Amino acid sequence: MRPASLLAALLLSGAMPLAAAPALRDLAVLKDPHGTETIETVASATAATAGPDRFSPLPSGILAAGYTRAAHWLRFRVEAPAGEWWLEILPPFLDDLRLYERDPARPGAFLERRAGDRLPFSAREVPYRCFVFKLRLEEGGSRTFWLRVETTSSSMVVPRLWAPDDFHAAIPGEYGLLLALIGVLVAVILLAGVSWYWLREQVHLLFIAHFLSLVLFFVGAGGFAAQYLLPSHPAVTDAWVGVASLVSASLGSLLYREVLQVERRQRLTYGLYQVAIVVPLAGLGAMALGFFREAMVAVQALLVLMILVGISLAFRLWRRRMAGGGFLFAAILASLLGALANTSAFLLGLGRGHLLLLYGLNFSAVGGVLALYVAIGARYRALREERERAERDAVRERGIREQQGRFIDVVTHEYRTPLAILRTNLDILALTDDDPRHRVRHESMGVALRRLAEIFDGTLRRGDWGGHRRVSIEPLDLEPLVGRLAREAAAAWPDRSRRVDFRSDGPAFVRADPRLLETVFLNLLDNAGKYAAAGSRVDVRLSRQGAGSGADIAEVVVSNAFAADPGRDSQALLERSVRGANAEGIPGDGMGLYLVKKLVGDLGGRLALSLETPGRFEVAVSFPLATMEGSA
Repeated sequence: MRPASLLAALLLSGAMPLAAAPALRDLAVLKDPHGTETIETVASATAATAGPDRFSPLPSGILAAGYTRAAHWLRFRVEAPAGEWWLEILPPFLDDLRLYERDPARPGAFLERRAGDRLPFSAREVPYRCFVFKLRLEEGGSRTFWLRVETTSSSMVVPRLWAPDDFHAAIPGEYGLLLALIGVLVAVILLAGVSWYWLREQVHLLFIAHFLSLVLFFVGAGGFAAQYLLPSHPAVTDAWVGVASLVSASLGSLLYREVLQVERRQRLTYGLYQVAIVVPLAGLGAMALGFFREAMVAVQALLVLMILVGISLAFRLWRRRMAGGGFLFAAILASLLGALANTSAFLLGLGRGHLLLLYGLNFSAVGGVLALYVAIGARYRALREERERAERDAVRERGIREQQGRFIDVVTHEYRTPLAILRTNLDILALTDDDPRHRVRHESMGVALRRLAEIFDGTLRRGDWGGHRRVSIEPLDLEPLVGRLAREAAAAWPDRSRRVDFRSDGPAFVRADPRLLETVFLNLLDNAGKYAAAGSRVDVRLSRQGAGSGADIAEVVVSNAFAADPGRDSQALLERSVRGANAEGIPGDGMGLYLVKKLVGDLGGRLALSLETPGRFEVAVSFPLATMEGSA
């Protein structure tokens, strides 16, 4: 989200002295909206010959006109002793420069010299990354020059006048500063590469890609690509700057979206970042069609908006005390200051290119890079510590589960022993006691003991004791299962005062865990028997619903007599620890239907309660029918 084009300002500010050369006088500009002016019409546009002067003064000595299709004419006087003087024009990515002066040998005629990044590097008067014109003054005093500038990049022009010896003396320091800035970016990229090698986190790859694109932009915008890499291919080096700036803007938005933890569920913010990623890439197509200026206006305005959004998100992370949140907030704040300064100078042409403004971009960019890298490092160090802590917790948990396993082995042995004794003694009682009145109680006790054994065995097989219940999904027919459970439930009710009426439409195959289904229907039957009036009937109906509709289900309805308050909300009975209106005096904790609802949901079924039938309480459980092939 950092606009790559602000590095152009870094480049300029790094190359400028704090004071402009005093030999350039009366710098003024004339805007040529349609590019139709000629040197003859421009040279005559003075107060002395054509009425009011059409040129506007530039007191700062710098033109900052922003992204525009208009051409600009600069007029200035050179006051210097006789001899050779070098006129340097910054920045290095201007497309078309034409310098004019009066021809002393032909009165009324002008001499024209051309420069710009669209000409081969060999065409430059001085082999240097920026553009240099050699001026020859035969006599001391004042001489007027005109410079026509037309470019697809930002129309910023910084002219400087040098003595040749001073120019050569200044180059080492200037190159040292520029290479130091590139070196900072390269060093940070290498550090990110080391971090990625050890952590294998995607954010480090995004960081490397983004800042590599910044380095490429810096190399292109600084004129190094044209001077050292591709001196004979001006078309490539000219496009280099635009492509690198747009790609960097897109990668920057992608990087900050990851660092700021923007997720898809944050629809508005995530959508804004998607736009900020896609628009610069779409600008590549606009650039190919000759609309780079318009694309950069849209991209820079969008990126300033995204930096404002990023500051809000970073401040929120900082307030939440996220690791590296303070550094991240500082990085984005530096980006905002740089972007606003860059936009005002390069995009809008405001501020007339004040040098202090441009120097501030150095600190914001380099400081932002370092703060961002420190923020990413702090965040992922925290993640690594959290992962190591989770691994230690997992090892400790495995130890606890091994202890639980040993404990369960002991409990299993101690549980089975008394259960076997109870079953043996019950068998003896059933064989020796011929009283018909006791036979019913013996049968009920036998059913209950068998049920206890089944529950315990099933729990062990599924691993419930260890906290990892294993669900075994398989095809099964509900008809024999529900029928058997209904008969066992009736046999388990000691007083035999409630009847169970089971009716079925025939086989109904579903896919479920048999043990969980048994738990579901046993709880429903237990509730029905417990809360039904003595001597009443419990109805159990199994049917197939929606046959042939493509949404076939098997439905089991369990109902019992129930004197309920018609105004009571039946759905409340499905909540934890909620009991019915007739529960007074009946033991229980209100967990039966709650557990049934949870288990049915786990198995992919549906549960519904109904008090609509007068005097009856109905619970309907339904599951999708399985095909016969799936049941084979």
